[in-house]
Amino acid sequence: MGIGKILTLVGAFAGILSIILSFILPQYFSWFRIELEGVSGVYITGLGTITSIPPGASGYGIINVVGGIGSILGAIICIYGGVKKMRVNAIVGSLLLLIGPLTFIMDTLVISAADFIAIIQGLGGPSNVNPLWGSFIISGPPDILLSWGLWIGFFTTLASGGTALIGGILMK
Repeated sequence: MGIGKILTLVGAFAGILSIILSFILPQYFSWFRIELEGVSGVYITGLGTITSIPPGASGYGIINVVGGIGSILGAIICIYGGVKKMRVNAIVGSLLLLIGPLTFIMDTLVISAADFIAIIQGLGGPSNVNPLWGSFIISGPPDILLSWGLWIGFFTTLASGGTALIGGILMK
């Protein structure tokens, strides 16, 4: 078994696992998180579902659903390409696996950024907010830290897509 095949399969399985774990343990493996220190958190999973701890918020981000499905299909194509030693399938599958994180960034930076910045400003936050990550203190008795940002599942899926792409390129 060649290194390309191993990297492709490891990347594909890690990508699927990262999306599954974003549902099972969203506080650790979600793709995006917004947390009020010691109070609650809102987490966006690999398929765009929005959950909160404690329960209350729920919903879907349609662009993120499409990206998550693309990532799952890409991982499946990678697995097929890795098992059959089909270099083109492995490379195409790995690029599809990367669609999830890329559409998530596009949605966060382009489509949802203005709404997110408006919410932060409404809470008394700064006007020059980075929608990908940041924090500020909501003043009042007591002061509460609000933080947000890309989270572990996002980076895991991104790394798994990169690993699968390298594996596809190295496959013989």
